[in-house]
Amino acid sequence: MFTVYAAVAPDVYEPVVRAIKDTQDAVLLGVVSDLRQALSDCAAERPGAFVVDDQLLEQNPGSLASMESVGYPVLLLIRQDDPAAARRALAIRARDMVAATAVEVDLPGALTRHAEASIAQPQAGKVIVVFSSKGGVGKTTLAVNLAMALNLLSHHPVALADLDLQFGDVAALLGDLPPGNIHDLAVAPTLDRLSVERVLAKIGNTDVNMLAAPAMPQESEDIRPELVVRVLQMLKETHPYVVVDTAPGFSDVNVAALDYADYVLTVLTPDVVTIRTIKQALDLFWTGFHYSAGKVRLVMNRAGSRSGIESQDISAALGSNVYWELPSDGSWPVKAANQGRALMVFQPTSLLAQSIRDMARSLIDEHEGQRRVVKEAKARRPSFFSRLGLARGRN
Repeated sequence: MFTVYAAVAPDVYEPVVRAIKDTQDAVLLGVVSDLRQALSDCAAERPGAFVVDDQLLEQNPGSLASMESVGYPVLLLIRQDDPAAARRALAIRARDMVAATAVEVDLPGALTRHAEASIAQPQAGKVIVVFSSKGGVGKTTLAVNLAMALNLLSHHPVALADLDLQFGDVAALLGDLPPGNIHDLAVAPTLDRLSVERVLAKIGNTDVNMLAAPAMPQESEDIRPELVVRVLQMLKETHPYVVVDTAPGFSDVNVAALDYADYVLTVLTPDVVTIRTIKQALDLFWTGFHYSAGKVRLVMNRAGSRSGIESQDISAALGSNVYWELPSDGSWPVKAANQGRALMVFQPTSLLAQSIRDMARSLIDEHEGQRRVVKEAKARRPSFFSRLGLARGRN
């Protein structure tokens, strides 16, 4: 996965954005028409690739010198085949040149060849997006309780971000009044790790840190996809697990989070209407977004609810295996929500809480792998003296 920043004139903005989004493993970090702003942002973020419009270089000749020694690949978008454009490409040490007239065809290949993994994306962290193309399937309940279970089992800090920007209710589900929310970051003069930490709310006695949705639906208009990517990057730097709740559908913000995610847990329920919408979503994931196998994982909620549709029927209809089945659990999830508490805390022995813990355990084992198993085995291994039945005294 790599990030891409683009500085292009308004007339080629849309085809450049489409080309970047069509590039497998590319995450759009930002697009501006101000070259100075772009260079300032890139100095702070260091993208995996920087696409710059030759027209902007021609209008800002003073920027040529500052681009000679940037530490990230630069791809030059040229308007016409002329010696001056070639000289500018040499001056900025561009890795490649792409014709503006063929940007949607040629840019994805150029990015794949030259882009580098962004150093702003630590390998340790995992971003887990909980998504559904249909509402009312228990997505938020899963996101909240999965974050709690990951913290409980891994003993690592976990971030829980609510990206249902208009009607997010993660904070309400936890009975919490956060000190701030993601809208505060959108209107802040600067975005850095300290400003993110200030708006996070610590959930109870856990090490789960929540980033709440905006307080008012209209505030969602101020939140851009590139902001979301930067915030997720910062959360990933300090949290080995970042769980993201999303609104139903494919808004620009949702697509940015989905692109950036390591896992997309796609929630469905065993009914014909939901399965049909999930089928459409999967087609888009595979053929439109070109997501790799294993990134998108189906989660069937309310399994065993006597709908007459079994997990094998769903797998056959969708052409994808159901990774996890979460049982119906009576009124426990509703009771927990009414109390403003996560089910994992309110009723940890419930069937749903146990199933979500199993899901969290499998994700932890996959992420931390053999290192974790060996570490735990060493921690449990009795000492030499205890194996002899002796207690080692202290001097």
